[in-house]
This record gives sequence, structure tokens and C-alpha cells, in this order.
Amino acid sequence: MKIIEQLRMRKAIWSSAFLFASLLVLAACKKKENDLGLSIQPKNKLIGLNVSDTTQVIMYTVKGDSIRTDEEISNEYNLLGCINDPKFGITKSSIYTHFLPKTNDALTPLKGTDLSQLTPDSINIYLDFQGSYYGQLSAQTFEVYELSEQIRRDSSYYTSSVVSHQQQNLVKLGSGTIIPKGDNRLIFTDGSKTDTVEKPIIKLSLDTSFARKIINQGKSLATNDDFLNAMPGLYITTNHTSQNSNSGALLKINLKSTDSQLILFYQDASTGKDSIIERKFSMDHNNTQEKRLGARFHTVVHKRTPTIKQQLADSTLGQVETYVQSLHGLKTKIELPNIKGYADTSLGIIVNKAELIIPAQQHPYSPFSPITGLSIKYIEQSGSTSEIPGKEFGSAFVGGKFEGKDNTYRFRITSYVNKILEGKLQNNGLEIISSNSAVEANRIVLNGPNSNLKQNAKLRITYTIYQ
Repeated sequence: MKIIEQLRMRKAIWSSAFLFASLLVLAACKKKENDLGLSIQPKNKLIGLNVSDTTQVIMYTVKGDSIRTDEEISNEYNLLGCINDPKFGITKSSIYTHFLPKTNDALTPLKGTDLSQLTPDSINIYLDFQGSYYGQLSAQTFEVYELSEQIRRDSSYYTSSVVSHQQQNLVKLGSGTIIPKGDNRLIFTDGSKTDTVEKPIIKLSLDTSFARKIINQGKSLATNDDFLNAMPGLYITTNHTSQNSNSGALLKINLKSTDSQLILFYQDASTGKDSIIERKFSMDHNNTQEKRLGARFHTVVHKRTPTIKQQLADSTLGQVETYVQSLHGLKTKIELPNIKGYADTSLGIIVNKAELIIPAQQHPYSPFSPITGLSIKYIEQSGSTSEIPGKEFGSAFVGGKFEGKDNTYRFRITSYVNKILEGKLQNNGLEIISSNSAVEANRIVLNGPNSNLKQNAKLRITYTIYQ
């Protein structure tokens, strides 16, 4: 039955005697609803407070938009690694980064200027991932390449950005396959040097030919500009060709950490000693100028499962379930085509509360934790999105936090619905995305309005009829 017909029927059966009784019930009711509009309406004009959860809801999955991941947006973290999710598919995140001399001193022998007297011993990259990851810490094969073009700190980079790099994998042959460790103490030895680190670190040993190349640029270490012209940066990635389903992880790498660094170990023949000397390079910080100079970002590639491909090709499947995935993966669109029916009547209607309730599918023992917070935006006529009315009161007011007690997301969209009824907004639909999509890797499956499971998505509207 259409909304307008329902409302007219309600009007016909309300009598003045029943009005008085219902107002007494309302006055005594202890259930807290959003009383928007009740206080401004003459009480002798109120007909009743009603709750409906039968408004049509249409849901479907679409591809996510490319998002910025450079140092201005991602702040401390960049994501690295590959995860093979049996439901969503393969997601791979790679890092582009500068590495800068921690001090701007030319690299030269202690005696003389002949760089051939400097012999590389080893060169390693250390990446601080602080034990933070999404997925499972299984073996991954890491690769490092030298960039062949510049990246710049004053430029914007996105999950879809690509920078050209050279073809030689710099990781020492046979040493790139690693199981990242999440424990709090790692001890590793390289040649004659032992390092102890009090936090989880990924160590990648590079070929000494790259160390030789840095040594040959010894004078350029005196200035950052000269060094970056000679050494544009690094591309750090993983090779997932042999990764099994339900394995792998996306690691949160803190490149601002002083423990994320490249260290060159070498010997200086001009000293007449066999001692090992080290030269440190930061991914972010320059001690000489005492400011952050490095550029960095992560780029993401998704290889989707047949299930996801079907969802993207057939929007009607979203009535059963939809998907949201961080890192420009997937988002859910929602349409409320009949919402204007509440205004298409001779009766006066005030929407006191409009709550979008969306259950999620989350197994308590799943290695893939849910998205902790979803954001909801409304779609403009142009197709772009804007913050939903009510967001000015804060994210907590609108909602979207994952509620583990019943695996549900709830959104308060009262202001949005009222503005549509008032003709102040067009009913172009809503969009649900991950709240922190640039640096989080989580994903979630949402129940649609026609879900085969116990709980369905629905819009619950509490409204008041008045004459």
C-alpha cells in the first residue's frame, strides 16, 4: 500500500476521543525518540506518532574512487603488502618513497678523494611496521626498484598513481621472501654488525651494486636537491604470483619513524683499517635542516573475485548483499525512491527520526576484521558527493560506527530526509564508504533489504501527523 494511502487511512480512524488518549500515552512514554518538531507544533493539532520500516530501500555495489595517499593525507602510515581475500579478491599495495641523507655531508674517503677506496659491505632497508597489519602474517616476497622519474612533496598522489621505475629488482637474490613478525623484539645480523630493535621491523637486504651506485654519487649527498636528482627514490612492492587464498597481509609502514631507514655499510681503504662504517638515509626526515622533506605515497591494485565482478555488473544483486572496501576498493550506493511519498499528502508530516539500519556479515573468528566506521554522504545532481546534513554536529551524531553486539551499522539521516520533503535537497541517493579509506585495509559485507539472512537493511522512520 502506498504511503499516502496509509496516511489517509490513519487520518480517517482517528477520533477526537482517541486523540486525547494517545496524547496521554505519548506524554507517559519513556522510549527516547528524536523529538524534532514536537515542541514547535500546537499540541491540539497533533494526530499521532508513528513508526514505519517498510519504506523501499535499494542498495548496490560500485567501484570506489581513487583517493590521495601522499604524505599530506596518510600522515604517518603507508600500506605495503598483498592480501588474498577469498570473498573480495587480491589487494596489493606498494610504496613509492624518497630516501634522503640524514646529514648533508659528502661521502668521501677519510683521506683523499678517490671513491674507489670506499668498498660497499652491505646495504639494507628497514621498515617499521609496529606490528600493525590487516590479514594474516604469512610469507610475502618483497621487491625494491629504483625510480626512473621524480616524485615531489608538493604534488598530490593517489591510489591509482603510477611512477616509472627501473627493471632491476634490488633485493638480494633469495632474500626477499619474508614472514613479517609481530613480536616486540627482533635481532638481526649483517656481516660484522648486529642490530637490536625493540619493535617489529622488516629488513630487506639489497644488492651491493646499488650501494656502489650511491657511493659513486658521494658528492651529491651534500645537498638534498643534488641527491634526489641522482637518486629519485624507491618503489617497494610485493610479488604475489604464488600467494594462496586466505593468506597475506597489508602492513602499516611508518615511514616517519626514525627506525624506517636505509643504511649503507662500507669500508674505507684510506684509513688502513678493516672497520665497517655506516651511512644512514631517512625516508622522511633530514637532520641537517630539521624538517620533513621526503615525498611518499602508496598505490593500490585490486584483482576482484567472480562474485565481486557479478555484483558490479548486476546492480539487482545488491538487494541481497553489498560490499564496502577501503583503499578505493568498493562502496555501496543507496536509493530511497519513495521517500517523497511522506510529503505527497494533505496531512502534515514531521519526520522526528530517520535511521538507516544496515546489518553486516562478520564472523567472530574471521582474520578480516570489519570496517570500524563507515561514512555516509549524499549525492549531488552533478554526481559528486557532499557531507550529509547533520554531519555538522559531528560524526557521532550521524553514526556509522560498527556495533559488534549485533554486527550492525546505524546512520541518523533525519535532517537529510526532512530536507528532501521540504524540497531543499534532491533525492539523488546516498553513498556509503570506509571512513578512513586511505590508510585502512578493512572491508565488510552488508546485508541488503532482501537478504537471505535473519536481519535485513531497512529505513526506520518515526514521524508525527498533524492537521
